Amino acid sequence: MMDEGAVTSWPQVRSLFWLMRQRAKSPRAFATEMQGDGRADEDRVFSHITYWEHRAAQWLIFGACDPSMGANEKSDPSSIVVGGLDVHSLKLHVLLAEIKRRVPSKLESDLIKMQKEFNCLAIGFENNNAYEWARQSLIKAGLQQGVPLPLVGVTATVAPEVRIDSLEPFVTDIAAPQIIFNKAQTTLLAELDTWPEKQSGHHYDGLTALHILWMIAQTRGRAYGSRYIPVPKRGNSGTDARRDPMRDRPSARGRFGNGAI
Repeated sequence: MMDEGAVTSWPQVRSLFWLMRQRAKSPRAFATEMQGDGRADEDRVFSHITYWEHRAAQWLIFGACDPSMGANEKSDPSSIVVGGLDVHSLKLHVLLAEIKRRVPSKLESDLIKMQKEFNCLAIGFENNNAYEWARQSLIKAGLQQGVPLPLVGVTATVAPEVRIDSLEPFVTDIAAPQIIFNKAQTTLLAELDTWPEKQSGHHYDGLTALHILWMIAQTRGRAYGSRYIPVPKRGNSGTDARRDPMRDRPSARGRFGNGAI
């Protein structure tokens, strides 16, 4: 049963299904009316979010990973985020945001699965503390499975609060936002909505990964210039009439391009 073990404030009037539906219809109104969150937009750091619905014609695909590892409730979630950088507007479309607790083997399998699907040109990987060892181990694991992981070490030199706050103008600009999202990315959107409130269940690992993605996309995207990844129109068919000049590279193919370089 969906509602097994669930506790609601007024079950005779508001069923669990009704509450879930109301939250899905209007998360902001639900937080205000049902959870006592009275913050106005001006009290939020990320007060305006722009969404994309259709894939752009030309994308450079990048990824990012905040590799926190552990399976118990006290462990931080790890985050894998993927974005497509439009070569004309330089807008970053967030395509994937998977934020959950992972043991090392699960992080390895999820990164390889992600790379098979998206073929990122580069994947920013936080390598503070012992994570540089993890980065090198993941690269070796990917090679052993025939899926090169272009993990680029990123060393954080400032506090996460500063890094996350620096994203605000690129997200909230109403006229010309540079980072745009999809409504299906509920966990990442929830982090944007509640930042910077202290959270018991996470430490905004999705937003730290988003910052890594933004940095990698901006620095590497300009270097790649016009060498875009043509996005197939039909799944894995790769039948787009525009051909990638790098199509003959000996690398794995996926539905978002011809692999990493």
